[in-house]
Amino acid sequence: AAQDERYVGAVLKTNTGGGTADGAPILAAAVENFSKPILNWTNYCASAGVLVTAHADEQWMEDSSTSQMGSVGTILFYQNYAESLKQQGIKWEIIRAQKSPDKARINPLEELTAEARAELQAVVDAAQKEFEGIVKRGRMGKVKSEALTGKMFGPKDAIAVGLACLLYTWRRPSTEWLHWPKAQNKQSPIFIIKP
Repeated sequence: AAQDERYVGAVLKTNTGGGTADGAPILAAAVENFSKPILNWTNYCASAGVLVTAHADEQWMEDSSTSQMGSVGTILFYQNYAESLKQQGIKWEIIRAQKSPDKARINPLEELTAEARAELQAVVDAAQKEFEGIVKRGRMGKVKSEALTGKMFGPKDAIAVGLACLLYTWRRPSTEWLHWPKAQNKQSPIFIIKP
């Protein structure tokens, strides 16, 4: 659609609870570098969904009591199965090669050391910093600090904290965005992407 002159822009019709931090920045860069206007039209956009769509030219939320946007936060779950396995009578032993003393030090069978916990905390904090940076750049300074705590917001609050631009209702035509200065040719269709 970026090279096809028939299209003036793209609509990302999102309904996502998010995803993982590893691939989301790559998809966010594709949105950021898209040469035509992009509208994110959503009824539910959380976490990695916000990261990916942050660089859309417009953020429209459906005006519904169930619409939500946010969860700009990073979390990592660590589970230790050692006690559970012990109660079941299962004893695990990990034998590492002498030249591999650091191999898989973070695993669900051994106690998490203070050093390993600090390593995981550093990874989560770095991912959060990257997440916040992408969202802030994409929303061009409109995002307030309370939007960056992992909280979800209904439509009006999402607008108030800078995550969304406006409410979409069935009365508002989806072609309204074609009147943007970036979308000059009003006869062109819109390319719609449904992730």
